[in-house]
Amino acid sequence: MKRKPSHRVLTSLDVKILKFLWKWKLSNIMVLKYALAPNRSFWKFYQIIRRLYNDNYIKEVSSSESTISFWTLTRKGFQYLNDGSLGLTQARYQPQALFHDYWALVFQFGDFIFGIPSSVEIVSEQEFTAREISDLPDWVPKTKTHIPDGLTKIKKGNSLEVVAFEIELSAKSDSRYEEMIHYLDQTEEINWVLWLCENESIIKKITRQITAVRRLRPMMHHFILKEDVQKYGWSAPFLWGELTGKTVCDLLGQGLSQEAVKTTLESHQFQSMAIYLESKKSPHKPNYLGTSLDPLNLLTPKGPGT
Repeated sequence: MKRKPSHRVLTSLDVKILKFLWKWKLSNIMVLKYALAPNRSFWKFYQIIRRLYNDNYIKEVSSSESTISFWTLTRKGFQYLNDGSLGLTQARYQPQALFHDYWALVFQFGDFIFGIPSSVEIVSEQEFTAREISDLPDWVPKTKTHIPDGLTKIKKGNSLEVVAFEIELSAKSDSRYEEMIHYLDQTEEINWVLWLCENESIIKKITRQITAVRRLRPMMHHFILKEDVQKYGWSAPFLWGELTGKTVCDLLGQGLSQEAVKTTLESHQFQSMAIYLESKKSPHKPNYLGTSLDPLNLLTPKGPGT
């Protein structure tokens, strides 16, 4: 169907959608709805997305690796944002690998889809890569010899902790892992590294590289299986490191206010994965949100070992 573009002025919500899609490169429609307009009706939000599509600010893409339909920016959408105020070193806006980039969103943004506490700050891979260092927060590493798949700062009392995220859906060479691990080990701004891996063989390959030589901080690395995150969200257990058996929720929740933890890390921990893994193209209210049941078998009502 041919689009019928209009010349309307974009609303503040329109701009938030474009900025979210630039920051994360892509999103399904349900994540956009819950992250940016939780109080809007599903039908009205769908109309907003369709208007942005008809005006050629966004486009729909899909991957053979997933049944999920994604929205991304078009050149017009990016040019609308990139008026010089973004401070970009690269004109980046399209995803490089749909499935990888979406799991970066799922793993880093996680339960913060329902609200980011004031003690948390998130820098995506897109932001770290494309922005000038001087335009990034002062807690971000000052060198880009390696680009993590995301960085999150957590304020715990009077101290700050920075978590780096790495998404490994296919194995890299030993030399590439050595470069990554050396950067993470030597970068003082980073306190923890969370690796989301496709399978245990990738975990073993990376951990062998970590232990092959003497490291300054070998126990900063923690590994988790994609399959477990798909089932349990941030309640999936780490499989290697000093936090083995603990969860992303445990790590990110330490030091946050009780209200923030209740809002973002406890009451929604299974609902969030239902939203991230939803494949329908229009926003709607699934009958399993707000319950422990999931007819798509994407979630289970309890974490592992409970």
